[in-house]
Amino acid sequence: MFYSKATCISMASQNGTYIKLVFAVGFANGIVRFLQVTNAGIRLIKSLKVHKEAISHLKFSPLNNIICVISVAGDIFFLSFDETKLGNVTPYCFFETQQSINSLCWSAK
Repeated sequence: MFYSKATCISMASQNGTYIKLVFAVGFANGIVRFLQVTNAGIRLIKSLKVHKEAISHLKFSPLNNIICVISVAGDIFFLSFDETKLGNVTPYCFFETQQSINSLCWSAK
């Protein structure tokens, strides 16, 4: 289905009113794909080239409105995500840390 190895996956929380079984999948070629599982199968919502390097971590925020994407080089990219319009994913902020990042979590506060 895709021409690069998947490296990580995150599922949007089911707390929201609109979102149902949406996943973000990071790939070795730096692409993030947003997928939705439906009764008909798996649907590609959006595909974005986020980093030059492989994606090492990604995670939806607790409110599903932001997704943080980290590369193996330690670069951090924040994307805004609109759960009412699933294809609406836009770049938000980028940081180059030049550090190895081992994990990713969001604070509930």
